[in-house]
Amino acid sequence: MTFKALTLAASLSALLFSAGSAQACRCKPLEDIPEAYSAADLVVFGEVAAIEGSLTSAQGQVVDFRAEATWKSPARSPLQFVNRTTCAMDLKIGQTYLLFLHKLPDEETGYGANKCTGSLSGKEAEKAAEMLGDVHPETR
Repeated sequence: MTFKALTLAASLSALLFSAGSAQACRCKPLEDIPEAYSAADLVVFGEVAAIEGSLTSAQGQVVDFRAEATWKSPARSPLQFVNRTTCAMDLKIGQTYLLFLHKLPDEETGYGANKCTGSLSGKEAEKAAEMLGDVHPETR
């Protein structure tokens, strides 16, 4: 192989590698509950009831969430929100979560979730929800 061919192959490899890595989530997830709470537009505790769509599509997922408790404002139950981008959460139907959601003004569902916001699952979610205390009653 000539020097030009090696240089071209190395350049293409670097370009392909950087294009693939550009799709990786680059946030540092919030680990401080008060900071995550402060940054969120809506905080909900409950479980995932249904998921439509796929994280591999441009539209991502629309998630139906049964909110048992809400903070910052009341939320309908089931609440729908969008889960997409390279920082999308790996949500499971039937799993319990404490989600720190953000308003998406151009979305039908109104809110979006991602793993950068400090959201928790399982026992960690339950403990954090107990720590948050006072809640808005869910609305149907």
